[in-house]
Amino acid sequence: MLIPYDPFSDWEKNSQFGADHGNQECHYATEVAEMLQFHSMEDISDAIDRAMQVCRRAGIAVPVHFRQVFRYTREGLQRDLRLSNLASYLVIINAGTEHQVVAQAQIFSYLKNGK
Repeated sequence: MLIPYDPFSDWEKNSQFGADHGNQECHYATEVAEMLQFHSMEDISDAIDRAMQVCRRAGIAVPVHFRQVFRYTREGLQRDLRLSNLASYLVIINAGTEHQVVAQAQIFSYLKNGK
């Protein structure tokens, strides 16, 4: 049996990924971008836009799953998005597969959630 590389293993241990916010597990877009080895939010913005479009077309409330927040980081106050599990999954599957880590994350997400 093929055992895929788990791109989330270190991410879940070393980030705020999965922090519980009002019974809604959330992930920050900056952390998703970092896990996918994007260098900036601009690099992942197309995937976020496509994920939001998927929600709109499916009749899913975008603000529930993509919430703009401000967070303090090493660089100071920064704008970010708090993503639901659904939003995180949609961003990952809409990111560019030309990046090996993105492709691995897509396969892992399917195997983890697609059963």
